[in-house]
Amino acid sequence: MIRPTVFYRLGHALYRAGIPVLPNLVRRVCFFVCHADIPMSCKIGRNVQFAHWGMGVVLNGVVEIEDDVIIYHQVTIGRSRGIKDENPNQLKRIVIGRRTLIGCHAVLLARGSELIIGEDCEIAAGAVVLDNVPSGMIAAGIPARCFPKVSRGAAG
Repeated sequence: MIRPTVFYRLGHALYRAGIPVLPNLVRRVCFFVCHADIPMSCKIGRNVQFAHWGMGVVLNGVVEIEDDVIIYHQVTIGRSRGIKDENPNQLKRIVIGRRTLIGCHAVLLARGSELIIGEDCEIAAGAVVLDNVPSGMIAAGIPARCFPKVSRGAAG
């Protein structure tokens, strides 16, 4: 089965080349095959994995996913307001830092003009993230609260 990153790489190259219609067609094929809605205007780094073929993943067009991120199924990353927003702080970007894991059914919603998830973070399954998450933290709950990662020492 083809992964959504394959469709994204093709569609994003067409988008950057300024070719009309085809990037949107690739996005629709990705949705039909993988059930993932990934706009071609997103920026997705290397070694990003969409577990379970990205089933049910929905991304906003301003999402930037850095390298080595894992995103499980049914994840939504976008904004907390409606599609038409008269707010002067319109959404500019959502950044997911390197080596971050986002658990299934997590929802990341920007309330302001941006949302930043730091590097080496874990977003728990079912968490609703409304605020920035500093690097090296675990975000869990509704709304999500941040907790430091506990390093596990050698047993013995």
